[in-house]
Amino acid sequence: MQYDVESLEKITTPQVFNPPKRLLTWSYSMGKPVDIAERDVLAILPTVGNSMCKVLSYLPNTGYYYNTCCAEIPQERATNRELSEWCAKGKGQIHYVGAANTHSFYSYQHEDDNRYVTNDIKVRKWGDKDWHEPTKDYLGIV
Repeated sequence: MQYDVESLEKITTPQVFNPPKRLLTWSYSMGKPVDIAERDVLAILPTVGNSMCKVLSYLPNTGYYYNTCCAEIPQERATNRELSEWCAKGKGQIHYVGAANTHSFYSYQHEDDNRYVTNDIKVRKWGDKDWHEPTKDYLGIV
């Protein structure tokens, strides 16, 4: 999966993970993000006089590995077609953030079949009180 790391909230608080935590890590070269990968992070180390943090991972064949940034791994959002099918199968409701109503159907323009669901939509399964992001994981889409 390709990630837009510029849009992610970086984790900058120094901390140790025991056991290691799976995070998205990257560094910068000439102002551009490089070496973007999911890694098991051991620690986020403080730095002095630098706005970047130091992210320490361990790679089995390489040893200790450093990057300058990390963030939680974003979950992939469902596409419009996937959410529409989920609703049509009666699996739950959708809610437009800021709107008063909820719906048990989802419609969209047919040319937007394969576009990801927009950020203003939340979903919940029947019996769940909380609203969630429409991720493939939450909707049970493999």
